[in-house]
Amino acid sequence: VEMREDYNRRKDVIYQGMKKLGFDVLEPKGGFYMFPDVSQHFGKTSSSGREIKSSGDFALALLEEEYVGTNPGKPFGSDDHIRMCFVEPVDRLEEACQRIERFLGKLK
Repeated sequence: VEMREDYNRRKDVIYQGMKKLGFDVLEPKGGFYMFPDVSQHFGKTSSSGREIKSSGDFALALLEEEYVGTNPGKPFGSDDHIRMCFVEPVDRLEEACQRIERFLGKLK
């Protein structure tokens, strides 16, 4: 029961963080993954000059610029989404949300 509550808290941190940042995302009812829609950022350019044309571009730029690892959604059925895992401790997930917010703030 304690472990289930811990993972539920982790899920809540990422879910609320993604909603706060304006992502369209469904709240997971099981598993350890979330699939926020990143397509609203397609056509933008990252601070390093990477044009965001797909979930793969978004995921790669986020990794290179803010060291937040996600997966492109295309292999999971939608190139509009990224796949995020929330098995890290809460403090790391909160930091990831802050890094994603910083990354989004630099998109042009």
